[in-house]
Amino acid sequence: MKPNIFNKLIIGATIMATALTSCDYLDVVPVEQVTIEDAYKKPELTLAYLYSCYSGLNKWNPVDYYNEDVSSTDEYVLPPSWNGDAYNLQTNQRSSATGGGWHWRYCGYDPIRTCHMFIDIVDKAPNLTDDQRRIWKAEAKFLVAYYHFMVLRKYGPCPIMDHAYPNDATGDQLPGRSHYDAVTKFIVDLIDEVMPDLPDRWTGGDWGRADKVIAKAVKARALLYAASPQWNGNTLYESGRLKWENTRWETPGYGKQLVNPVYSEQKWKDARDACQEALDFALRQGLELYQESNFDELKDVSSSQKEFMRYVFRMRYALLSRANATGKCQEVVWGLAEQSLVVSGCLPRRMFEKTDGTWQDGWSGVSPTLEAIKQFYTKDGYPITDVNHFYPQDEWYELAGKKIVDNEPSYSGKIDADEIIKLNTNREPRFYAWMAFNGGEYGTKIVKEMPIILKMRDENTQGYNPAISNRDYCRTGFLSQKWCHPSLAYKDNGSSNSGSFTSPRPLIRMAELYLNLAECHAALGEEEAFLETINPVRTRAGINALSSSDIPHGKDDMTEWVRRERFTEFYGEGIRFYDMRRWLKGKEIMGKGLHGMNMVEFTGPTVEQFNRETVMPEYKEVSWDDRLYLIPLYYEEADKSDNLVQAPGY
Repeated sequence: MKPNIFNKLIIGATIMATALTSCDYLDVVPVEQVTIEDAYKKPELTLAYLYSCYSGLNKWNPVDYYNEDVSSTDEYVLPPSWNGDAYNLQTNQRSSATGGGWHWRYCGYDPIRTCHMFIDIVDKAPNLTDDQRRIWKAEAKFLVAYYHFMVLRKYGPCPIMDHAYPNDATGDQLPGRSHYDAVTKFIVDLIDEVMPDLPDRWTGGDWGRADKVIAKAVKARALLYAASPQWNGNTLYESGRLKWENTRWETPGYGKQLVNPVYSEQKWKDARDACQEALDFALRQGLELYQESNFDELKDVSSSQKEFMRYVFRMRYALLSRANATGKCQEVVWGLAEQSLVVSGCLPRRMFEKTDGTWQDGWSGVSPTLEAIKQFYTKDGYPITDVNHFYPQDEWYELAGKKIVDNEPSYSGKIDADEIIKLNTNREPRFYAWMAFNGGEYGTKIVKEMPIILKMRDENTQGYNPAISNRDYCRTGFLSQKWCHPSLAYKDNGSSNSGSFTSPRPLIRMAELYLNLAECHAALGEEEAFLETINPVRTRAGINALSSSDIPHGKDDMTEWVRRERFTEFYGEGIRFYDMRRWLKGKEIMGKGLHGMNMVEFTGPTVEQFNRETVMPEYKEVSWDDRLYLIPLYYEEADKSDNLVQAPGY
C-alpha cells in the first residue's frame, strides 16, 4: 500500500478520535510522516488506525437535515432553492448517474477496505496485550459487518467484500452483487463470530466504540429488515420493467437470483429472537428509555400544566442527553458526537433584532409537512382521524379560540390564542416537544430567557417575504425543533451558547429496540408480547398504553399501530426513509403530493388565507415509481465492473 494512502487513514484516525461520542475524547497524536510499518510501531498508532476504521460512520450523517436519507420522505420539505438529492427523490427525478450513489463507496466500501487492512496488520503490532489485539480486531470485523448492512439497506443486494482487494484489481476481479439473504447471513455470521471478543459495554472515554450492546442491536436490525416485505415474499423484481438478477456474477447457492420472492415466517421469528436478545442485553447493561421528570424549566410553569409539560421536556431532552461521567447515556445505544446537526436550518427567521440593528436569523427551511403533523397522536394517544378523540376534520383549520388555547401546554404562557387552529391543540407531548406552529412557542430560552412566539403570517417576522429572503424561508407554516436544545439562548449581540450543547447523534436508541421487537410480534400475531413492547415507548412519551380492545383485528391493527408509532417517535431521524421502503409503502405514502398551510401564496395572508391546506406547487407532481425502492449506483461505480448490475429501473 502506498504511503500517501496511509497518510489519509491517519488523518481520518485523528478526526475520528473526536467523532466518537465520549465524555473524555481520546487523545491521538497526529504523526508527520507515516508508513505502513508505523501503524504497528506503537500501540497508540495502532489504536489511531483502528479509529480510522470508524470514519465511515460520520459520513452517513444520520440526522443531518439536508441528507436525502432524512429529507426525502413525507416528513418535511426544504425551500425550493435548496433542492438537491432529496428533492429529486421526492419528485421522482432521480437518475442513475447522479445523487446519493456516492454513499456506496465513501460510506461503505472505502471504510470496509480500511477495516480489512487494519485486520491484516494488527497481529503484527508489537507491545499490544492479548486483550487489545483480540478486542481491536473484533471491533474492525464488526465494522465490516455494519458497513455492509448500511450499503445493503440503501442499495439492496450488494457485493460481499470479505477481504481487502488490491488497488490494481480489475473489474472482472471484483465481485458482483450477492443475493440479499446471503449478504444478511454474512453480516449476522460475522457479528456472531466477534461477539465473544467484544466488551459488554464501553464506558468513559471509550463510549461509542463497538461493544456487545451495539453489535446485538445491529444484528437485530439487519434481521428485521430481512424479514420485512421488501425482502420477504416480494415479487416486484421477478418480471416486467423491474426484473432484476445478475447477468454474470453468481451467489453460491442462489445462482444469479438477487431476491427470494417466497415469503418465510421463519425470518420474522429469527428477527424476533434477535430483537429480544438485543433489548434484554441492553437493559442488563443499564440502558433504558430516557425517563427524567425533573427539569429546571418547569419551575415557572403553571401547576395545571406542569405534569403534561414534564413529558414535553422529557422528549426534548431524550435525544439530547449527553453521556455522563461514567459513560452511560440512558437512551442512546450508539451515537456520534454532535458535529453538523445545523440547528440553524430549523430555527425561525427574524428571531430578534440585535444591538447593531440587524436581525438574528435562522434559515427556517426545515418545514414539516401536514402529513407529518397529522401523524402525531391526540393528547390521549389516538389518531386525530378518530372522531371520538379529536375534532371533526372540517374543524381542523378553524381558530381554536381562547377557551381552548388557555388549556394548551405552554412554557411561557404567551401563546397566541388568536392564531392557533384546532389542528394544533389537544395533541400529545411529542407534538409540542418537536413541532412548532403559528401562534405557538419555539424553543424555551432563545430570546431573553423566553421562547419565540411564532408569527407565521407576519411577513416582517417569520412569515413569507421574498423581499427579505427568497431562499431561506418556511414552506409549510410549521417548523421543527426536535434538535434544538432547550437551553439554547442568544445574547443581544447575536452570540449564543449553542457550542456548549454537544449532544450525540443517535445511530440506534432504546426506543428502536422496543419498537423493532414490537414489529416482529405484530407480524407473528403475538398480541400480549406486542403490547408489552410497544407500551413502554408510548407511556414514556406521556400517552396511554394500548390494550387488547385497541387491536380487534389482530395483525393488521398491531402493524398499523407500530408503524404509526415509529413515524412519531423517530421523526426526522432518517428511519422513515428505510421504513417506507422495506414496508413497500412508497406509492401509498408519496403518491399523492405533499401538503402544508397556505404559506407562500400571499405575502402577509389573512387568517382565512393562511389556514387552508394546500398542495405546495413544487410538490404537486410528487409521485412514486417502484424503482425508488432502491438507490442507483453513481455511474462511476456502475461502470467499474461487468460483474456489477445497476439497480432495476435505472
